[in-house]
Amino acid sequence: MTLIDNSFHSFLIHIFEVFARLVPALSSYHDVANSLIKNTLRLGLLVFLVAQLVKLPRNFSRKIFLEQSLLSMFVLVCIVSSKFNAWYMGMLLPMALLLDEQYWLRRLVILVTSFELLSLTFFKQAYILNYFTWVVLPALIVFCRRRRKPREMLQNREP
Repeated sequence: MTLIDNSFHSFLIHIFEVFARLVPALSSYHDVANSLIKNTLRLGLLVFLVAQLVKLPRNFSRKIFLEQSLLSMFVLVCIVSSKFNAWYMGMLLPMALLLDEQYWLRRLVILVTSFELLSLTFFKQAYILNYFTWVVLPALIVFCRRRRKPREMLQNREP
């Protein structure tokens, strides 16, 4: 249960370890940094879930339930969890496929699931590279495409 592997937590702690090699005085703070990362992620999840409950609309529907459930599970599995394996995305993919094709989180879950195929490659022990290629890179792709979409719609409207 204390293993950190291929997660956002391991991504951050391994970056800390790289800096601790460059600045040896930091290595004595490894346990503090590890606890700080873990507790910050857990507190962040708690705040996020409370915010999700607060912003529930009065006209609650199946679509809203699926979107918020998928978002909450994505945050828990892909960001807060200390251990992340490719098959965890199997919990998210069915819900994502039930959502609208244009919904950003649906696209992100499908893309992350596709990138998870890289877990079968030589990246096995490259923790920073794993999380970056499996989660951060797909998130950047979806974010950039989502930002570009409104501009493209505006350009198409002009005569």
